[in-house]
Formats: sequence, C-alpha cells, structure tokens
Amino acid sequence: MKKVLLISLLVFCVKAVLFAQQPYSIKNISIKEGLSNGFVDDMVIDGQGFVWTATEWGLNRIAGNTCTVFTTSNSNISNNEHVGLLYHAKSNSIWIYSKDGRVNVYDCKTQRIHPLYIDNKDKLDIVAITLAADSTLWLAKYNGGIYNYDPITNKHHYISASKLPKFHNGIRSITDDGKGNLYIGLRMEGMITYNIHTGRSKFFCNKPNVPSSLPGNNVRCVFIDHLQNIWVGTNKGLAIYTPANGTFRIYKHQKDNPASLAGDNIHQISETKDHTLWVASDIGGISKLNLNKYSDPCRSQVAFEQVTKENFGLSSNNTRRIVEDNFGNMWIANYSSGVDFIPDDKSMFRTLTCLGMPILNVSAVYIDPVRSNLWIGQDNTVTLFSQTKIQHSWNFAQYISNAISSVYIFRTDQKGNVWFGTTDNGLLMLNPSTGAITRIECTKDLDVNALYIDKYDKVWAGTENGIYTIYNNVATKEEGINRIIGDSAIPYSILEDDYGHLWIGTLARGIYIFNKYKKLVAHLDNSTGFPSNSINQLLKDEDGGIWAATYKGLVYIPKANYPKSYKVYDERQDLKESHIQALVQDRQGNIWVSMFSGIACFDRRRQRFYNYDYKSGIPAGNFTVGSAGISPEGIICFGSPNGICYFNPQLLSEQTDVPTVEIIDCEQILNTTEKQQRSIVPLDEDGVAHLKYDENTFKITFTSRNFAQEGNVEYSYLMKGLDDKWFETEGDNEVTFRNLSPGKYTFQVRAKLKNQEWENAKVAEMKVVVEPPLLLTWWAKMIYLLIVGGIIFYIVRSYTNELKLRSSLEKTKWESQQKQELNEERLRFFTNITHELRTPLTLIMGPLEDLMADSRLPEVLAKKVKSIHASSERLLNLINEILEFRKTETQNRRLTV
Repeated sequence: MKKVLLISLLVFCVKAVLFAQQPYSIKNISIKEGLSNGFVDDMVIDGQGFVWTATEWGLNRIAGNTCTVFTTSNSNISNNEHVGLLYHAKSNSIWIYSKDGRVNVYDCKTQRIHPLYIDNKDKLDIVAITLAADSTLWLAKYNGGIYNYDPITNKHHYISASKLPKFHNGIRSITDDGKGNLYIGLRMEGMITYNIHTGRSKFFCNKPNVPSSLPGNNVRCVFIDHLQNIWVGTNKGLAIYTPANGTFRIYKHQKDNPASLAGDNIHQISETKDHTLWVASDIGGISKLNLNKYSDPCRSQVAFEQVTKENFGLSSNNTRRIVEDNFGNMWIANYSSGVDFIPDDKSMFRTLTCLGMPILNVSAVYIDPVRSNLWIGQDNTVTLFSQTKIQHSWNFAQYISNAISSVYIFRTDQKGNVWFGTTDNGLLMLNPSTGAITRIECTKDLDVNALYIDKYDKVWAGTENGIYTIYNNVATKEEGINRIIGDSAIPYSILEDDYGHLWIGTLARGIYIFNKYKKLVAHLDNSTGFPSNSINQLLKDEDGGIWAATYKGLVYIPKANYPKSYKVYDERQDLKESHIQALVQDRQGNIWVSMFSGIACFDRRRQRFYNYDYKSGIPAGNFTVGSAGISPEGIICFGSPNGICYFNPQLLSEQTDVPTVEIIDCEQILNTTEKQQRSIVPLDEDGVAHLKYDENTFKITFTSRNFAQEGNVEYSYLMKGLDDKWFETEGDNEVTFRNLSPGKYTFQVRAKLKNQEWENAKVAEMKVVVEPPLLLTWWAKMIYLLIVGGIIFYIVRSYTNELKLRSSLEKTKWESQQKQELNEERLRFFTNITHELRTPLTLIMGPLEDLMADSRLPEVLAKKVKSIHASSERLLNLINEILEFRKTETQNRRLTV
C-alpha cells in the first residue's frame, strides 16, 4: 500500500521540475536546533547579522549554527516571557520588552544586558517600541502614555495619554511616518493618528456599514512602503490608508482566489530591497505583493502571491514576523514551529522534491544524454522526469520473482528503450512509448550491477554470474571474458575507451581491459600495485582518460592505451573519505564524486578535493553506487536513499564573494562536580574579553554573516600570544582553549568558501586577557620588585659599611702598630740608655761605697759622699725599674704592683 501511494504521489506531482531552482528551499530552526521555544513573537537582525527572537520563554540569538539562549538564570535579563524586539543601530543595542512591561537593553558591543530605568522606574508598562524619525525611540505604554527616549543621551520626554482619544483595551503598535505623525494601533478599538507638532489626533475604527472604514479593530501593525503607501494590518484584513480623505482600501482572503491574501489576521508587514511587500498572517501564512508592478496600489487591482505550508513548504502558517537580512535571505518567525530560513543563494545544493517533499529511497539515477530524461529507480518503481515535470512512473513488481527489488543502474539504447538492472531479478527493458517491460530471462534471479550500450547498440550487462550481451534480442553469455575475470569478480562497471578497448571494473578483482577481439590487454589489481580491487564505477572523461571510483580513492589513467600509468588521489589531496561510490565530470572538467558521508569535487587545476556534507545542504550521506548523472545544461545529480541532490557546479565555481566572518562571543566553561556550565564573557568598551586566572578555559564561536553560506564555509584560526600558526577547524565554528596561561592574546579567525583559497580570506579578531592571580598582578610584582630592590640595597649598603669598617680597623691596626713600634723604639732606646747609664753608675757607686767606708774621710765630706751615694742608689733603682718594665713588655717577667 505504501508503494502504491508513493507511485500515485509521483504521478500526480506534475508541477515538479527537473533540476530547476525551486521557488524556496526552506530550513527550519526550532527547539532541536537549540531554540528555547517554538512560539516566536518577534524577531530582529542586529548589526553583525545575528538574528534575535523573542519567544514565550527565553531570548534567543541565532548566529550561524549556534543558538544562544538568554534567560534569567544565565543573564541579567529581568523576564523570560518576551513580546517584542527592536534593534537600534545608532547605539548598537537590542531593546527587549516583555509581558510584564519591563524593558531590557542588550549592548551588542559589550554583550551585557541591563534593565531600562526611566525616572528611576523599571516597571514601565511598555507594550510597543518603534524607531522615531530622528533615530530616537518611541516607547508606548499600555494605558496610552508614550515616551520619546534617546538611547545615546538617555534623555526623554513624555506624551500623556490625556492628549489622545480615550480607549480602554490598550495599545498594540506604534509607527512614526517621519512627517510628525504617529500611527497608534489599539487592541480591539481601532487606530489613532497623532501629530507630535500640533497635538491633534484622529480616531478610526471599523464601521460595519462603511466599506471604506478600517477592516478590523485589532490593529497589530502599520507600515509605510517606499511609495509612501500606508498599510494597516488588522485582525480582519489588510488595508491602505489614505490620509487625504481618511478612507481605507481593504484586501481580504478569498477562498477560491489564489491572488488574494493568504490570511486576514495580519501580524506584520515588511518590504524587501526589491520592493516586494511581505505580509505575515496568523493561520493563513504569508502574502507577497510586487510593488514594482503598481504605481498606485490603492487604485489598482493587485494580485498577491500566497506562500503557505501547503504550497511552498513553510513549517507553519502561524507567521508572526518576516525579516530580510543584508544578503537577501528571508527569516520568518512562526508562533509554533520556530523560525524558517529562505536563502537567496541560487547556487546552493538542492534536494529534488515532489509536492514539497523529497523523493526518498532512491537506489539509482540516470540522465539520458540524448533525450535529457531523468530516470529514477526505487523499490519496484521506475520514474521518468522529462520536460521539467514527472511524465510517468512504472511499477515492475509483476516482473520480479520476489516481493521487492531495487534498481541498480539505468542505460538507454538508440531506440529509446530503457534498460535497468535490478537486485535478484536480472535485467529488464522498458519501452517508454508503450509501457511494455521485457525481462531478459538469462539474467533471471541475478544481480545486474553494470550496464553499457556500445555504438552498435549491443547491451553489455555485468551480473554476479559474469558478463552477458544482448544484441538483436539475442542474449549471449561471454564465456571467454568470464573465464578470465572469474566467477567471483562481480562486474560493477563497463565502458569502452577511444581505442575500442573494453574496460570492466569488478567488485573483487580490480579492472580488466580487453581489446576488440576480447583478448586481455591489461589487468589492474593489488598484485600490480593498484590501490584497490574494488571498483564501483568507471568514467571516460572528455579527453579520453579513464577515472575509477575505488574503495581506496580516485584513480586517473590519463592515456587509455597505457593503463598501467595512473595517478591516485585520496586523503593526501584532502579527500574526506576514500571509499568512492559514484563519479561524474562537470562542464569545467572537474570530477565530482559521491561517498558515504557526502560529495566532493576534485579540482584538476589545483589538484585537490573540496568536500561537502549535510551541512552544505545535501542529503545526509549514504549515496548509492554509480548513482550519478549530468544534464545537458550542466546540472549534476547524485542519488541516495535520503533523496536526489542536484546542483550547478558552474554557479558554485562562480562564487567569488569572500564570506565575512563574525565572532559571536567568548563563552567561559566552568567545571562543576556535576556538569560543565557555560557563561558568556562580557566585553569591555574596547571589545576585550577579560578572564580570571582560574577561569581560563573558554570557547570562542564564530560564523559567516551570510547564513546561506554556512555549510560551504571553511574556517581557520590563530591565537597570537600562544601560537603563530593557522589551524583549520575541520568544519567547526567554535574553538575551545583550555588552561590558558595568564597574558594578553589576540584571537583571529578567517573564512573562505570551499572552492576558494586562504589568501583572500577575511579576518575577524577578538582580544582576550587572562588576568593573573592576585600574587602575580602588576602591582604585586611592583611590590616584589620594591622588596627585592630593598633587599639588594640593604645588602649593598651592609657590604659597603663592612668595607668601611674593615678599612677603619685596618687603619686603626696600622696606627696601633705604628704606635707600638714607636713605643718599642722608645723602650729599646730607654733600655739601651738605661744599660748605658747603669754600668757607669755602678762603677760610680763602687768608689762611693769605698769612700763612705773610709773613716778617714772628714765628716763634711762623708756627708756629701753619703748624699751622692743615696742619689746614685735612687738613680740605680729608677734604672732597674725601667729594666723591669722592659722585661714585662717583652713578657720576660710578670708585672707586680
């Protein structure tokens, strides 16, 4: 039953186009991509190209493949339930207003969030914010009061609600027309216009009996286009307001009119750079109006284009906001399914769809080079795409012996018959004109993996039982060839070169080459140095060279008549995966290959591969063997169970715009006992990220400004101060640094498309400072320096004092020695003199004693002699005392007192 429904779907999908650029290729960003909530109320784009969404729970920033959520638990934001956003370019800030009426401001430069205070109040009851003509802001309160606030000077003035007509249900929206008029949308009460110069106001509401009155009283938006038309979105349709007479031209959804509005409950109106009006409505989807076609839409019969879930694949019809980025891409906020992204890039990879859904379970694709037909093989089904639509599908279940059989390969003969090999059910031939399917009985119950139809219209079929040929409805088993290749070779690819040689690539025994007489010319396998015995496909290029898709890389044989001279291209030329499934040559001469993980282009001029995977927009891998083709217009397709990928290689090669890279943020990684916690590092006024010494593990994320290029962009980075070498990120858009030493660093990242070189890549940078610990701060080091200087000064001074002391001691010692020597000289002099005096004195005392003993001496003379003797004794005693002192000095006698 499932297969019958699939066949019916393909038959009735008459609007599908063969490889044509479909109107929209939509990517949905929701909870699984990191969005905090799928119910999006508002959306803006900041100066870096990052997308901000206000949801029922959490503020989100979408930057490339990174979605950052800001909540009360990880930021300074005051509330998690947000209703509106505005980006103010002059102050480079995001203004966020929430259900509780509070306003928070995110500084895009410092990445800090702070609450807004006016007159020292943060509970401002704000329900709408819009840009004023002078780049200030209008902040509308629920009760009707309006602030005019300047984010640069923080000055404001207030328009009291008493100056407006009375209303009871509150304000919904506010718009400044740049001419002094404010358009104030009310909740279920209509609309007010207020002139800020004169103070005059007008009130408008729906009047059931007046066709030119406001269509609905719930006015969610007012928008002024480049023609100065004033568009009003209400809960009951869209209208153009004419100020001259106060009337409204009304547009509504009409059930059977595809040129009418998609829905009547209008939530937002915007205009793109190509002057297309986009109208978002709840439940109905999107309405588009090309304003270039109408000089005066108010007086013209206009035709809207409906963009809905049903006809263009939106994720939801509950659209809330539509924003165009700087690259022409469209972002659609939905109140249920997150955000839809519609790229403007026409050169991206596409997946062939039918009724908005990819054609799945594809086992084979083939493009008839003569008739430009695309043939698609699935389980029990063969489908024909031709002339930009599906022509027919054939179910061949009745021609097989088991329940399910897949198509391995297609080829078409000169009569237009389609030959296709199947699993376990042999070779079948389809006559597209009659729908008749013929089974080749000799291949019954065999796998047919290879097909080739030569210039004589002979069909060569490679089966698990060898090679068969069918010519003029006669089937023949090629016994001579089969004996050479062996029963277990399993042919997977057959072709004929420019010299008439037959090339047979096998699954287990390499490549066999036969001449036109079916004689073996060469055999390439492991024993001869060939990289692999497993060949998935052979291809003859425009120069007559042979390319082989093997399990171990791409092999090129430049000259078919010299098969043993070949080149091997694999991981050494940057091929992501060496197991190649299928290959095809584009109009520029480059070789495209499919693998399990994706596809790659071998640039023959640069001699290297460029790899593409699911991030580039292709189906998520598992491409099938030999499932490839190229249309006469140069469109290449690869088949896989997840769909048919198609693209124009020339458009990819013509992409010359170097992607602009933006650094998203620096995110600190904190290790806890349970899990890793992350917090965004705020920047200072100079854009520098400061980290503490013990919080030096962090991650820096970056992205291309053009989200449409994200999957085709390669990044490399350099951290100055750590290393002077560029490192490629291998497709990642983040780099983690762990335990970075304290110091100043400059992180640089550059980006390029996969087919570009690094020389012209654009660079973005962020300065990072890892603060040292307290004991290693500059002032601590200054203290250490002062202490060390003091110690050195003390040591030097002490040493100097010691030298001075030593010098003084030496001097004193010298002086003492001098004095002692002088004293010694004196003593020696006195001793010598004493000895000289003692001897004659002794000689004098002897006669004097004799005279004193002489009684004959007169008494008068005796007295005189006696007096002389006494004086001599006294003199002798003094001389003896001097001699005794000398003995004491010379340590010959101890001095006794």
